[in-house]
Amino acid sequence: MTNIKRAFMAVLAAATLTFIHSCEKPDSGSEGTPPEERTNYFTYDGYSFEINSVVQYDKGDNNIELWLSPSSGMTTINEVERSGDYVVLNTHRSYLGNKDRFNAQTSRSSFIRFGNNLQFAYGNTGTAYIEAAINGEEITVSFLAQHLYSKAAEPSSAILEGKYSGKFCVEKELPYSNQWGMNRNRENLAGARYTTYEDGSNSSIALLNESGLAAIELILEPSKIGKPISLTGSTPSGVVLKYSNGVEFDLKGTSGTITTALSENTLKVSMNLIKGELQLRAEYDGAYESERVKLNRYDYDYSGTSAYKGTHDIAKLMVASNSVITSFYFAPSDGYQISTSNSTHMPILKVPTSLINAGKKTFMEIGDWEFAFDAMQVWPYENEYKPHPASTDWIEIKQINNVYEVEFVLSGLATGMPESHIDVYYKGEAK
Repeated sequence: MTNIKRAFMAVLAAATLTFIHSCEKPDSGSEGTPPEERTNYFTYDGYSFEINSVVQYDKGDNNIELWLSPSSGMTTINEVERSGDYVVLNTHRSYLGNKDRFNAQTSRSSFIRFGNNLQFAYGNTGTAYIEAAINGEEITVSFLAQHLYSKAAEPSSAILEGKYSGKFCVEKELPYSNQWGMNRNRENLAGARYTTYEDGSNSSIALLNESGLAAIELILEPSKIGKPISLTGSTPSGVVLKYSNGVEFDLKGTSGTITTALSENTLKVSMNLIKGELQLRAEYDGAYESERVKLNRYDYDYSGTSAYKGTHDIAKLMVASNSVITSFYFAPSDGYQISTSNSTHMPILKVPTSLINAGKKTFMEIGDWEFAFDAMQVWPYENEYKPHPASTDWIEIKQINNVYEVEFVLSGLATGMPESHIDVYYKGEAK
């Protein structure tokens, strides 16, 4: 491998982050001294520099980063990144004063990175360690890594190593307040939405950006609301996290904590999650919208014996329409077609086409309608068995292009027949 003499630049928008820091600038070292004679040095594959600045950044969850730079007087991470070459060490506070070896006992978020490309992280094959100790205003650190992994090339067998002993700078952030961010980026949160589902299986908390989109979405079992969720590396059950309007954040190998609190008017969410180099944070305390999501299904309650009793999923909706009559076929699987001869468990509804987008109507207002559980059981039957819908039985059908939302409640009470009740809901594209 040729000597690495190019600078790695990773410019971060300073407007997205506000820092406070308390530092003492380390003394400048001499230039051009061979690595073996230095106290403060970094070397990799024949390339070396003298370490003249160290910035410590507390990531939370007891993870700290040390940013090492050949430039003097660096007091923030942004300055280190803009100045040219740098090395980043990530370790856990519990290892301070001891050697953080990259094996099964190390913190899963430990890594050594040179610039923004070459790195050695937990799980890589090879030898690596970080050993750091802090004594008042001074820090002593040594580090080594073999087989650095590159985003653009095969792993290198060259050894990366370095040492430093001296003054360092501590950089701290102002607390997040109705904000979220990946690594050191920040974006404002403008609101929140709490969603529950009809079957009670899950709930969803969405933190909304200023465009009204979900910057953070937390999908979890309702029983977990209000309880701290501690992540220790294994994948938690019943929790899914998404960001940037739908990108899933893999929680396996992630450390950190998620807390939620929900009251009648206020939602609070706090999270600080670390997975390798990635750090996802969010803080929200404010009002929220509440939403209940219905499932595509039909519920049938019947005092007699019937194969149609209970709750049944609706997999797809098929529609046949003309200017007078529209028929809706609620199929239990994608394999069903309108022409399916054995259409068991496929409810069929026929209504006047004029009912679409006409608002909520009672069945007593509609003169020409039919309902069936399949092609062999059509309501109404003979006049003496014709259902007599209750005055409260209703139907509403909405259509936007090829997307339909159909909902109706029908008692199905007929002369001399057992009492029954059906509740149907479907929203989606007709197929």
